[in-house]
Amino acid sequence: MNTTRRAGAVFTILALAGTAACSRTAPSAPLPRPERADGPYHLSEQFKDLRFVWTAEPDVDLVRGPMVPVRAYIETSTLTLYSSKPSDAYPGFDKAVPQNGKFGQSPDETQNLRLKSPTGAAAQTQRTRAQGGVAHEVVLSLSPTRDGGWAAVICGGGYSLSTRLQDGKWAATDGVSDKPVHTDPSQVPPPAGWGGVTRVEVRQNPQPGPNTQTSDGGGPAQAGPLPAPQADVFGNWRIVGVLDNYGAADGATGQRWSDGSWEGQDWKRAQGQCMAKAPDPEEVRARWLAGEHDGPYPSPEPLPAPVPGWPAAKDG
Repeated sequence: MNTTRRAGAVFTILALAGTAACSRTAPSAPLPRPERADGPYHLSEQFKDLRFVWTAEPDVDLVRGPMVPVRAYIETSTLTLYSSKPSDAYPGFDKAVPQNGKFGQSPDETQNLRLKSPTGAAAQTQRTRAQGGVAHEVVLSLSPTRDGGWAAVICGGGYSLSTRLQDGKWAATDGVSDKPVHTDPSQVPPPAGWGGVTRVEVRQNPQPGPNTQTSDGGGPAQAGPLPAPQADVFGNWRIVGVLDNYGAADGATGQRWSDGSWEGQDWKRAQGQCMAKAPDPEEVRARWLAGEHDGPYPSPEPLPAPVPGWPAAKDG
């Protein structure tokens, strides 16, 4: 897909569908299939070569507390944008993610919290094409909000994501055609599939739900070998607002929280931090965004395990 992480919709899907750099990798070890109480949850075969790898500052807990629903939201949004199939959503997504959330300079403004999947030919193409690589998600900060919630600032990009072509090769495509967007790394404009920033706000409902992650870090650790959760990990958390700077030049954006807690200078600061934490230098990112590859990133190296991943049944 293209090189924007969000496709103008909502969140940090990392241009998944945007900057998705494709490739194919050495055969990866089969992952255990997650299950949930109301029936088996199977990560679609379409995503068997896709891994989410999260990193964070030392004071951010990825496996307990508010980052658990944030992770589930980001990952679900990525999967459903790629596949155009609501059935790929993680358990509890429909309950935890309302259609609209707060957005903009007025409390009355709203934004669609669910990414709009492509329709028509693009949707048909995406439902059948394998997607692979590593979705790098870097958490820059997690802080309390004025209304009792939490805001996570996440950066990423789609250079390490790709689509399998009909000839078996992998490439970063526009989501419809069966060829790479760029044929030569020199054609890839900076910042080469990295530098998108998303701010996700979550808040708890008064009544705790199953597998609830409390704001003080209570609840079972959500880490393990699975690429997706086996049950509802949203608990009583709700996604209440999302802003991103995908598509904005030089970190500029007109999007602001209505309470003034996040404005233009915040975007620029976060994007600078994001660029400093890119997993690969620009020349490597450009290479993955151009031409065809024998396997998905980081081919010829094998795909990494999901980080922190999700627990298997025996792990709770």
